[in-house]
Amino acid sequence: MPAVVSRTKNPVDPERLRQDLSDPHFDVDEFLENFIKQSAIQPATTALQNVQAQQNPLISDLNKEYLFTLNNAAEYGADMDHTLQKLDDLFEACVHLNAKALMQHRNAESTLISAEDNAVEQLERRGDMVKRRLGEIDGLEHELANLTEKLSNLGGILISVVEPNEKLKKVHKLLSHFVDLNAVGISDLTYPELVERRNTMEDYQDAAEILLVLKSISGTLELAKENPYKRACVKISALYEDIENDLVALFLRAFKENPMDKNLMQQTASVLQNFSTGYMRVINEFIQWIINSSANSPDDPFNKIIHACDMTYKLVFEIFPSPETVMDKFITYLACAELEEVIHTSLASCGNTLEGRELYLTKVAEYYRRIMQLQGPLSKFCSVRMHNILKILLSTHLDTYGKAESRFFRSRCNLIVQQYYDVLAMDFGSIKLGPIQMRAEGKDVASTVPIGSAAPAKAIPTIIGDYLQNKEIAYESRILSHSLALNILHELQKSASRAHALLSRNELASCLLEMGQTAIRHILFVHAEYGLDAGLRMLPLPEPKTEPKLAFFRLIPLAIRICDLVHHDLPVCLHGMQRSKGHSAKLSATLTAARDRLEQKITAGIEYCLNSAMHWVQVMLSQQKKAEYIQVNPATTPTAKRVVAFFTKVCSLVTDFVNNQNRENIRREMGLRFHREILDHFEVFKYSTQEGMVCLCELKEYKECVLQLKQDSITRLFEDMLLVGNLLVCSKSSLSKISSEISSEVDSASSLQYFLRLREDYQPPKDRPSTVSLTGLSRSKSLIN
Repeated sequence: MPAVVSRTKNPVDPERLRQDLSDPHFDVDEFLENFIKQSAIQPATTALQNVQAQQNPLISDLNKEYLFTLNNAAEYGADMDHTLQKLDDLFEACVHLNAKALMQHRNAESTLISAEDNAVEQLERRGDMVKRRLGEIDGLEHELANLTEKLSNLGGILISVVEPNEKLKKVHKLLSHFVDLNAVGISDLTYPELVERRNTMEDYQDAAEILLVLKSISGTLELAKENPYKRACVKISALYEDIENDLVALFLRAFKENPMDKNLMQQTASVLQNFSTGYMRVINEFIQWIINSSANSPDDPFNKIIHACDMTYKLVFEIFPSPETVMDKFITYLACAELEEVIHTSLASCGNTLEGRELYLTKVAEYYRRIMQLQGPLSKFCSVRMHNILKILLSTHLDTYGKAESRFFRSRCNLIVQQYYDVLAMDFGSIKLGPIQMRAEGKDVASTVPIGSAAPAKAIPTIIGDYLQNKEIAYESRILSHSLALNILHELQKSASRAHALLSRNELASCLLEMGQTAIRHILFVHAEYGLDAGLRMLPLPEPKTEPKLAFFRLIPLAIRICDLVHHDLPVCLHGMQRSKGHSAKLSATLTAARDRLEQKITAGIEYCLNSAMHWVQVMLSQQKKAEYIQVNPATTPTAKRVVAFFTKVCSLVTDFVNNQNRENIRREMGLRFHREILDHFEVFKYSTQEGMVCLCELKEYKECVLQLKQDSITRLFEDMLLVGNLLVCSKSSLSKISSEISSEVDSASSLQYFLRLREDYQPPKDRPSTVSLTGLSRSKSLIN
């Protein structure tokens, strides 16, 4: 019987298992597979080796094979049991590890809780300790504050004790100086530092401090009537001048050294700042040296000033104790030195012509602007006051600038207007215009250019009106020019912009007012009035014999356009004057007076044109003959057609050239006058029934004509007249009936009687109304009553 292989336990190593489980790449499936393979292979190999060692080497091969087969079959079951045993061992090892880890976790947790409790307890103890320490610190601070106060009081007591002693020493020293200096000689001085040779800056500082006090005291003594220390005062003044001169010489010597001794210059300037005369001397010498050494600076004087300041300000701030004051003086001196001659030469070369005066004003404004522009680049050096520099350089020009600007603008306006009329005279060719004449603002319209009569001798409107009166040319846009007004307003804007930059607020308001009034006078009181006066001069006769020329209507929109332009653009050009209510009110009054005067002239011209037009209508109607009404086929007469054509022309002029408000009034007036002329004309003849048909055609034509007036009241008048005109064509038998029907539709019953009188068969009523024959007339008469 084959030997049975004994099972030897191979327990799992817990430490190795713990390491495998701790591996981050641990794979459970792979671990179990490897473990099973190792557990199955190792026992089978061991059993085979044991059997071969125990058998005799001479055994037959058959027995070997038999034994091998039996061993394999037996070992297979043994291997399965071994594998299960290994799994049991593995499980027990895992349970053991888990229990061990749980125990370690609990121990660690209890340790952590204990450590936290200990830490909290320690922190609480330390917090209490910190609070106690803070209380102690507060107590120490309070004690320290008390100690500081006590030390301060003690220091004050010590100072109160020491200072009087020091002051007494200084007073004694000053009295000694006065007594010694008041003596005949100054060789034996109690304190000889005033006359000894000074070798260091400390010697200069000590002597300067003493002499400044002595100089102040001597200055007070010199004001007294009796001065027992007169000799001392004289000697103090001499010593003061000596040390001042020595300090100036010391500064200049350090300044001129190569390289300059900036430290010595700074110390000397610090002492010299108490010596006003000497301090100004060194500043002037310093500034003059800087100006003379700026040979490589730009040619433009303004850029030269900026360049010199850029090169100098660091040195000034290093040397002088009050650098901003020095820079302010330096900039002022430099600007005057560089610009004064340039400005004087440039302005003196402008001349006295109009162009020269404009150039002068432009240059003054330009220099003012460029000087003020220096304030920006120079402000980084000091708070420079450019107005002081302007006062030095341009005071003589700025003081009279407002009047000069006003005079120039007035001359400029005169030239623009005069040149305009000179060019106009050249265009016309055969006239010669004199100088323009300024119209008085308060002058009445009737006293300027009488309508239809002779104007003042050699006046420009008179000459132009007489020349154009018989010319068939479109002259309206030539005698009233919108471009002339624009040119004057443009010049006003340029002058006002210069005035804004150069003048103060009060001077600016007065200057702008004067220039604004000048612009109004030349545009409205001269040019616009000249144009309207020339138009009035060209008006036809009051009772024309031919068709009147009504070109005056074309002047109206041009004059209104110019007036509106001035009214709109003048405040824009003079935008700074609104701050002064008084000056604004004066300018507004001048503008209102000019507008009112132009409106009066326009109204007078329109009235005169309407009178001439209606008289021409009357003339045309008076030329109509009775024969025009004798027609086989009733139609509008030639006279009526001419009247309608002329009236249509007048209506078109009013529509095209009169503004809205005046247009409605003029249309209403035209319609009433036209209606009156038509009624007066119809009364000239008596009309038969056939002729009445022609009258109805005329009335219809007149009604269609007045529709263009767009006045309902006027249209109603002509509609009533056309309706009542039917009385001219009805038979006697139906006259009463038609009169009754018409009377209920018309506004005025008086027109019935009027048209009844125009009938050929009309018989004037007797004292009592007649009921025979023309009963309709009697009824009509009763309607009138």
